Amino acid sequence: MILHWDAVNLRKIQKHGLAVEDVEEALADNRRLTLRTKTGQDAKRYKVIGKTVAGDFVRVILGITQNGDPRVVTAFPAPDADIRAYRTKNRR
Repeated sequence: MILHWDAVNLRKIQKHGLAVEDVEEALADNRRLTLRTKTGQDAKRYKVIGKTVAGDFVRVILGITQNGDPRVVTAFPAPDADIRAYRTKNRR
């Protein structure tokens, strides 16, 4: 998946202590949990909980723009509830 990065979403992830690599690794996690979330003004949105190579859990809010391109809205370390949901899904 090719993501579109710009100054806005880069600033948001950096504010939360994450790098582009962290977000891309979480999205590449083949065990990730993807849930549909609210629809933004200009995009369908998904909450993706994935794990980095280092073992850190990350929540990514991913938007699909009107022209179908994926765009990271923001990302941050996953809260405990997300980690539990990820582990529950992957217990099966």
